[in-house]
Amino acid sequence: MQLWLANLKIKKQDKEEKKEISNKIKQQTTLIYKGPEGSIISPQTKAASCFWGKGTKWCTAASDPGVDNEFAIYYEDGDLYVVLLPNGTKYQVHLETGSLTDAANDDVDVQTFNKQHPWVIEKILAHKN
Repeated sequence: MQLWLANLKIKKQDKEEKKEISNKIKQQTTLIYKGPEGSIISPQTKAASCFWGKGTKWCTAASDPGVDNEFAIYYEDGDLYVVLLPNGTKYQVHLETGSLTDAANDDVDVQTFNKQHPWVIEKILAHKN
């Protein structure tokens, strides 16, 4: 019985810690758009960039030892945007370098992307102005 209670307490602590981390990340993130097509967020810190880029190969989300995280280099030139589609697909956009990449960090054709997701550039440009 004591082991069960101890495990329950640990699970509660883990849940509280995750919520605290989530709240901190939200404070370090600008929500650009959220709608039925998906969401666009802009991480304002390296930690937020790593959080939103989890599961990708983006250098701006690198957190492994020995791997350089390039968030600051991009952010210095302008905001990064992460596009989150309802099916879980992620894209990263950096207007200043003309970069549009998928989760595998492969370049995505901008014209094709804009035809499929015209709302993305519209919302990002509205945010910048």
